[in-house]
Amino acid sequence: MVTMKLTLDLSDEGEMRYLDQAGNELPAQIIAEARRQQGDKIRQMLETKCDEMNANIAALGQLHWDTPDPTAPVAFVPPAFTRTPPSEPEKAVVGFAERLIPGRCQAVDAENSRRRAEYEAQLSQFEQEKSAHDGWRVQNRILFSSAIAGNPEPMQQLLERRLGEIVWPKETLIAIDVSPDGRVLSLDVDLPEVEDIPTKRASLPVRSWELALRDVGEVATKRLYQAHIHSLGFRVVGEAFAALPTVHTVVVSGYSQRADKATGTVSDEYLYSARIDRGQWSGNNFAALEQVDPVEAFTRFELRRNMSATGVFKPVVPIPVG
Repeated sequence: MVTMKLTLDLSDEGEMRYLDQAGNELPAQIIAEARRQQGDKIRQMLETKCDEMNANIAALGQLHWDTPDPTAPVAFVPPAFTRTPPSEPEKAVVGFAERLIPGRCQAVDAENSRRRAEYEAQLSQFEQEKSAHDGWRVQNRILFSSAIAGNPEPMQQLLERRLGEIVWPKETLIAIDVSPDGRVLSLDVDLPEVEDIPTKRASLPVRSWELALRDVGEVATKRLYQAHIHSLGFRVVGEAFAALPTVHTVVVSGYSQRADKATGTVSDEYLYSARIDRGQWSGNNFAALEQVDPVEAFTRFELRRNMSATGVFKPVVPIPVG
């Protein structure tokens, strides 16, 4: 019996494709035979895909779950240099009997020279990369130390790097401004639009070989949008307080690009703005953030937000930093 590795690919529109190991779509007769022989396994795969899709959507409102505790020690932990140096080449030798073969010694010498040249080239490349990494470590240790001491430009660079290492579910642009004394931080967050939020959820009907996508409705979509943009703001604030110990106050303002109904022109509109002191922020229970509603969490701070119960936002003027 011929075995074949089968994978499932689900598009954003809910279309399921059955692929072989090379990523090619399988013909209908092979899919039918696979379902007949491995029906239980295929349904397990479908259930896994269904759970993954719904979990990824739910995660939009759970970004704050990974927010670091601001009281944890701040340490410089650079990535290790993981490459290993090349091994010395094994030297080819000429046996006693081979010495009688014309040109054999010269051929072996040429092979040994080739191996040595290849090794030396690899060793040179390794040493260059190791030197570059060591230089990077020194530069970043200096940057880290300067940022921790409260110097504005290194603080901005350090936080930009830290936020850039996070895999955000949607494109996230954040403008950072640090006060001259390193105590006040301004964060302007470019939020996604509500139209970017998925409106459907997946399910696997009984006796079906296809996932079904159902529309959850406008209210549920807006509630997820509320949770997402506040969860995003919560996480960004938390990363700032955890990375920069001299920061006493963070002003975070989230804006979105929305069309003016009167003119049709698109402009930035601030949906919320909050001023948060470190003492207030430390009052969060960072061991149980899954219990925190990020929308409600912002009500503990000085907040400008005009949001209806159904999740409709009206623009606000952001809180001034000064």
